[in-house]
Amino acid sequence: MNENIELHFVTHITVGAIGSPGQRVFLLQASDALRTVTLKIEKEHAQAIAETGSGVIKTLEDFPEIELIETGTLDHNLREPTSPLFTVQQVILGYDGKRDRIMLELHELVEDEETKEDGDTARFWISRMQLQSLCEQASKIVGQGRPSPRLNSHHRYPI
Repeated sequence: MNENIELHFVTHITVGAIGSPGQRVFLLQASDALRTVTLKIEKEHAQAIAETGSGVIKTLEDFPEIELIETGTLDHNLREPTSPLFTVQQVILGYDGKRDRIMLELHELVEDEETKEDGDTARFWISRMQLQSLCEQASKIVGQGRPSPRLNSHHRYPI
């Protein structure tokens, strides 16, 4: 059975990594008042969140921000549980102009394509400030790892 998780009032959101460079497991974690959801992502997902999210923030500069009371913290530490609910295949960013909230939608990687079932989905609704902070954290975490082979003069890829 597919689970659809929706956190409308996110109080904590972060990207973190566990392990040493080259062996790290990347996690995206969000909490509301009732639960904490941890999802396993790839380094490329973290980089995409940082880059695409920054673009969304820049685009939204042209639109007035709705004054809402921020109820979260910008703490970037992973919290328990750090065991991921699922592994993410796809990340989608959306925007709800009426609520002035950014939607971070994450779809589960389904390994067994024969079942023809969709995987779980998680939607986290965050503020502009939370997205800005998440982008900065994701960029920082990605930067702490091994350099990208694309940036090196020698192209070596582990097998």
